[in-house]
Order: sequence, then structure tokens, then C-alpha cells
Amino acid sequence: MDVVVYSSLNLTQAHLVRSLLICEGIPSRMRHGLLAPLAGELPMDACRAEILVRAEDVAAASAVVAEAEAPQGADRPCPRCAEENPAGFELCWRCGADMPVARVAPRLRLVPD
Repeated sequence: MDVVVYSSLNLTQAHLVRSLLICEGIPSRMRHGLLAPLAGELPMDACRAEILVRAEDVAAASAVVAEAEAPQGADRPCPRCAEENPAGFELCWRCGADMPVARVAPRLRLVPD
């Protein structure tokens, strides 16, 4: 029996989660992927793309999803304008100044809906 470990109205994020699971060697499948663009025309909950894994893979898959949803690091102030920028930014979103190199290991992560 398959278990839902992730669902989203954002089809791109659902594919990202599935790709992360595949990279970890966890077999998965997507359900309702073609319904996401119909959100609003159909009930919202019926349109969520769902990622399913086998029951024995739920713990490992849940850990992959939790890591992908975890924040990347603390925000950092811009050296020029003092605006707060997410840890992964190379340029300040406000003034375009170069941001100091962050000591954050690069990884894929999800952006909340």
C-alpha cells in the first residue's frame, strides 16, 4: 500500500520532492499531477499533486521531505543598505550589492506554498 508523504498545489515543488526521493533511491509516484492547474475550477484539495511511497519507505521519505522544507540558514543584512536577505542570495534584492559569501552548503530546498 502506498502512503502520501507530500502534497502541494505547486506542481514544480511536487516534482522537486519526487526528484529528491529518486536521488535517495526511494521509489515514488505522483498522483493528481495533471489536476493542479485546475485548482479553483475543481475543489482545491482535489487538485493537490501528491507524492506517494511504499509503506516501508515512509520514514526515509519523510526525512527527505523534512530536510527539503527546512530553512536554508539565517537571513543576512546587506553591507550597503542593511536590508535582510536570505542566506542563499549572492546579491542584495533591494540595492544589488554583492553579498558576502555565506558558509551554507548548497542544496535543493522547497519554498512554502
